[in-house]
Amino acid sequence: MKKMIFLALIAAGLLAMNCGKPAAQAQVWKCDFKGSYTEKGTDTPFKWNVTWSVMPDEKGTITGESTEEGAKSTTTGTCDAKSCKISETYTSGAEAGKSFYWLGNYTDAETQNENVLITTFSGTFGPSEADRTSGGTWSAKADCKR
Repeated sequence: MKKMIFLALIAAGLLAMNCGKPAAQAQVWKCDFKGSYTEKGTDTPFKWNVTWSVMPDEKGTITGESTEEGAKSTTTGTCDAKSCKISETYTSGAEAGKSFYWLGNYTDAETQNENVLITTFSGTFGPSEADRTSGGTWSAKADCKR
């Protein structure tokens, strides 16, 4: 019985020690991605206005709105280890209702301080979650602020 009480006290002590520590917080950035994608030899500029939440382990999420010539869309994605999978669904324009799926890698920030983050992305896109490569290539610079 004394052994059980002792183990319970140790467990309670460890739990109390961990309760006082704050959980790892995400860095939340409001980002303007400005870039272009190349499809069948044609370059098309685009802009994503997104919120990018990044955890200390480099996992994160991207959510927001996108615009390009004559079209708007919603953008969502997840990132892990400097690689992001992004889904874009058009809400207006000739592609309304259609989705595209992006795969991109980002480099370490060109500029980063407490309130500014500028980094470069590049990758491929395609017509489905399983095919994020056959549509073409893309690149963008993300200018982010807290």
